[in-house]
Amino acid sequence: LLKNNNNCLDEDEVLSPDEGTAIQKILGEKWPTELQRLLKSNAWLDNPDLVAFLKEPLMRMCARYLYLEKHRSAALNGVANFHLKNGAVMWRINWHADLSPRGLGNSCGIMVNYRYYLEDTEANSRSYLEHHKINASEQVIQLAASAERLSVQLTSKM
Repeated sequence: LLKNNNNCLDEDEVLSPDEGTAIQKILGEKWPTELQRLLKSNAWLDNPDLVAFLKEPLMRMCARYLYLEKHRSAALNGVANFHLKNGAVMWRINWHADLSPRGLGNSCGIMVNYRYYLEDTEANSRSYLEHHKINASEQVIQLAASAERLSVQLTSKM
């Protein structure tokens, strides 16, 4: 999330200036280090202000990862790749859907639903396999577009 080692995004690509100011008010001057500590220990759930604040940036990053990040033209996430190859639509990203220790550790409790429209599965599968097109709901597309706009906006200011 906060360190740019390999596939992680730098905080300058994740949070808008207003969000950076807001999280600094919640966690203080050394917020990146404190946020990492809280996320690793799942202690962020004990801070209602932080939980409310993190919803938008984490949902954006999740959509970006699932919908936009690719490896050899396929979805980077193995579960996403499986469902998309089989003709599913990336349907909905759900906040606080799995608050088990494993769910929190894997995805901060965020889960995605894949929906299969039987009449469209063959066409969706072909579209994904041949043209690398991920079929997704408006919610997923809007979240991913928001993440992409913010990233472009922030990197162009540098």
